[in-house]
Amino acid sequence: MNDERSEHAEQGEAMTVSVEQIILDRISEIRESQKAIFSSIEASRGETSEWRQMAENRMSTLEAEMKTVLGKEQPGRLTMAEMAVGELKLFKAQAVALGSAIGGLIGIISAVVGWLFPRK
Repeated sequence: MNDERSEHAEQGEAMTVSVEQIILDRISEIRESQKAIFSSIEASRGETSEWRQMAENRMSTLEAEMKTVLGKEQPGRLTMAEMAVGELKLFKAQAVALGSAIGGLIGIISAVVGWLFPRK
């Protein structure tokens, strides 16, 4: 009976050792996975940092271009273009009025000439 007990004890110890070894192996695998995940996270942080820097540079460039177009405290290109369009509209209105006045004047002169010198 003692032999059976010692045999069972040895088997129990062997099972305990093998279970412990399986657990230790599994923990080792998990740690390797953690290291791979952490290194991946660190690499992505670097990529994110680079992307963030690129985005910030692009935004500052766009802000500078927008200030150039709109002007900050002085007229920008857009304001100057709007002023030029306004001047062209005024010139067009004046040219149309002048053309109408000249056309009307030619019509009056033609009528007067036709009245003074009728065709026979």
